[in-house]
Formats: sequence, C-alpha cells, structure tokens
Amino acid sequence: MGPGVTHAMANPTTQVPSTVQNYEDTKFYWPVIGGATVAKTYQTGEMIGRRSDGYCGSFDDTAAMTFLGLMDETVPFQIVAGDANGAKVMKIVRPYRLEMPLDSSTVSRVTNIGARMYAADSGHASLSPGTFGNVIGSLVDVSGALMPNALTGATAVIAPVSASAAGLTGGGLTTGPGTGITSGTGTVEKTGVFSYGGVIRTDILIDLTGLGSSTTDLDIIGNGTGPAYLGQVTAAQNGTVWAGTLQCLEVPAGGVTDIDLYWATEATGKFDDAVSGLTETALITAGGAWTLALTKAIADPVGIANGYLYLTCGAAGTPGTYTAGKFVLTLWGY
Repeated sequence: MGPGVTHAMANPTTQVPSTVQNYEDTKFYWPVIGGATVAKTYQTGEMIGRRSDGYCGSFDDTAAMTFLGLMDETVPFQIVAGDANGAKVMKIVRPYRLEMPLDSSTVSRVTNIGARMYAADSGHASLSPGTFGNVIGSLVDVSGALMPNALTGATAVIAPVSASAAGLTGGGLTTGPGTGITSGTGTVEKTGVFSYGGVIRTDILIDLTGLGSSTTDLDIIGNGTGPAYLGQVTAAQNGTVWAGTLQCLEVPAGGVTDIDLYWATEATGKFDDAVSGLTETALITAGGAWTLALTKAIADPVGIANGYLYLTCGAAGTPGTYTAGKFVLTLWGY
C-alpha cells in the first residue's frame, strides 16, 4: 500500500506474538547457497554476504552482494554438491566492530579513519573497491603487532555498514566493463547499483582517457581487441529500466567529441567495430560535441534488459586516443 491508502485492519484485542531482539543480540541464522552453485567449506571468522538470489555465501569481490557478518560456527561449515539452496543455515555474527586483516596494504590513523573498507576476498579487507565495490563498513581504527602506540597497521578495525542502509552502499554491476574498456591506459570505470524502496538506480562512471575512437561514424569506442561494453544491464539486477541520463563531467579530448550511447544484445562488440553489426538500439544520439555539464536523456529505455551498453562515435573523425572525457550514466528502474 502507498501513501493515502487506508488500512482496514483493527487494532489487536489480544496479546501480539511479537518478539524482542536486543542490541547485544548480534547473532542470527541465514540460508546458504547450495552446493550445485558453490560447493565449499566456510571457515570460522570468514566474511559472509547476501547474494542477489537471497542466499548467503562468501563476501568477496566475485559478485555484487551485501555484507551480513562473520561466519560464527565453531567448526568449518561444509556445503557439498548435493546440498540444495537453503538446505543448510549458517550462524552469523554481526558485531559492533570487527577486525579484519588487509589484502596487501596498511591503514593509517592519520589519513584513513572514516574511509570505506571493501572486501578483497572473504578473509581480507581493502581500501580499494575492486570490481564490485562490496562495502564492509567504515574504518574506525587500525590494529597490529605494535598497537596501541603505532599510527599504522595491517589490520583494519571496521564499523559494519548499517543493515538498514546496506542496500544503498554495496554492489556494482554483476557484469562490469569488458576488457576493451579496462585495458585502456588511464581509463577508469566504476559502477554502482542502489536499491531503496521500490526504486533501483544504476550509475556508471567512465573516464575515456586511454580509449580510442576511429574514423567511422557509429564505430565502437574502446581499446585493443577485447569486448568494449560498459557493462550488462539485467532485469534481475537493474529492474525494469524506466528512465536514464548521460551527463558530461569533463569535455572529451583527443578523440571524437560527438559520442553516442547504444544498447545491444551481444557482448562481442570491440573497438572499431560498427555497432550496426550487433542487434542494437540507439539510446542517446548526441547530435554534436559534448560540452561541460551537458545532460541528455534516454528517449525510450524500456526495452533495455539483459543486454550490453556501448559508446560509439557519433560522427566520422580522425582516429585518436582520448586524453580527457568523463561521463556519468544513470539508469532508473523498478
């Protein structure tokens, strides 16, 4: 029911079967992904996350997920190939604070307090968001052999992200950019998928530096011979796409400045390929060079589902490698 809808139910006249969970009650149980998908042995103290299918598994950087807590069984917890989804439940603890070893770096009481900490794997934290940006929480202190006197340490003390805000802070696209994007020198692409209420928002940040444009109108922008898609949009993760915009945050330079946005069913489009060789739909036709803060809306995004996003040359030009050009693509779904 939405705002303005009247609830017809009467207030109770007998005892209500509600229960209380106190702040100090940090332990709970969650159904585990089955062995046909992930057969493994979970270790005590390992980070556990909620997957997109609702089951829990190792909280790492292999897919977008939300942090639940630490595996709290007293012995290793085994999932075998014959275990169905949800056939076993895992005891999880979500403490006020947790200490987690870092991947290969150190954290500082001077420069890193308050920084977001991400899962490098299910046994290590990192200051780097990695591929999927799975957030554990915020750094509140450091730990190590020389504590409490030292200012740096190889273990992070983390305040887990609020469970009520977890859907706003975790996860990028399950299928992010292809190697025809990530192989560019200086190229940056980051993605985020946020769910709140009945709204799903997807953001893709892209710095074109290091990518190339060709001489031909509607050729795909990218690098090398790998697939040059920005990412895959799926109904399961991104919902039914209802609206979208592309905004220029830094004027492109070094390559074609008239840039279009396309969607295609195939993941095979490469740099210098004609996007017309794919099963494609034009989402944004710029019609000229992008200028700072220029924002263009996707005219009809409803058909975007289970396909791949590409940037293309919007006009013929001289081949070049981008030295600048930052954009943010935002999709709104439900």
